[in-house]
Amino acid sequence: MAAELNITNLELGVDFSVVVPVYNSERTLETLVERLGKVFRDVGRSYEIVLTDDCSQDGSWRVIQALHARGEPIRAFRFMRNHGQHFALKCGLDHCVGRYVITMDDDLQHPPEEIPKLIAALEADPELDVVSGVYDVKKHSGFRNLGSALNTRLVRAVFRTAPGVTLTSFAIYRRCVVDEVRKTHYARPRIGLIVLSVTSRIGNVTVRHEPRLVGRSQYTLRKLVADTFDSVLNYSVLPLRMMTWFGIGSSFLSFIAGLYYLGRYLAGGVGVPGYTSIILAVLFTGGLTLFCFGMVGEYLERIMKNQTAFSEYHVREEIALPSGAGQVSAGGADPAGREGAA
Repeated sequence: MAAELNITNLELGVDFSVVVPVYNSERTLETLVERLGKVFRDVGRSYEIVLTDDCSQDGSWRVIQALHARGEPIRAFRFMRNHGQHFALKCGLDHCVGRYVITMDDDLQHPPEEIPKLIAALEADPELDVVSGVYDVKKHSGFRNLGSALNTRLVRAVFRTAPGVTLTSFAIYRRCVVDEVRKTHYARPRIGLIVLSVTSRIGNVTVRHEPRLVGRSQYTLRKLVADTFDSVLNYSVLPLRMMTWFGIGSSFLSFIAGLYYLGRYLAGGVGVPGYTSIILAVLFTGGLTLFCFGMVGEYLERIMKNQTAFSEYHVREEIALPSGAGQVSAGGADPAGREGAA
């Protein structure tokens, strides 16, 4: 689907696209859209809001339709089935048209009023491709904060990110980064890791993190573990290389042990017929087997990266951006008649 969309000329002239994955957020969407509108009217820049409904079980899609009907600058997609946050985010990135793209969550824990900080930091440094918000104090549960911290440390260790650089779901990207992300196709996309593979020009700015007002986080222990597991297996060959080096080490130790038992045999210290040959065969073949598994894994990983013939997500319905919506005039009002704050 993404390949069919031509965003080379940005014919809508939108300055900013705000991409928001949506799941069971009927009670926060209207407030989110209204606060985003005020932010962009205050900064005097055009914008669109791209919402991807990940097969919500509440009335989120009805709220999106109502907001669109009253003229809000919304472009929306509704999945046939639940694919997960990263697929919803990828769909939004595939279809947004802004010169800059902002990603954020739907639960108001990312305050829209902090967006100008991201914009200012990116526009102040032309060498940066991404500016990510890092939180002064994270308002998640202690368990969630611990899981996130462990995941961040693992990502830094595996993917060798620059010291002090953190990539969160509250971030702003230049168009060139988004265009590169759109080209990627993964069976299990992880947007942050894809971005890390695209650019190393990433900066951070401190932002507020608000407590969750309604509902609770969908990231259970099982999901956190699965997300970390997928991140390591799908975007790194570290486990395979560990297996390869373990095989090499095992082969080396087998060789040393073999010399030891051979020496004992020659010295007459082994009285059981066939014992030495069995030990040598088991130790050597075990190490060689692990080494071969590692080599096969290296080839499989390269084949996996070249595999692109699948559909990442399935859209049931979509809503187009209303004509003229999101265009902010110099006076602080948009064509729909919503006045900016005095």
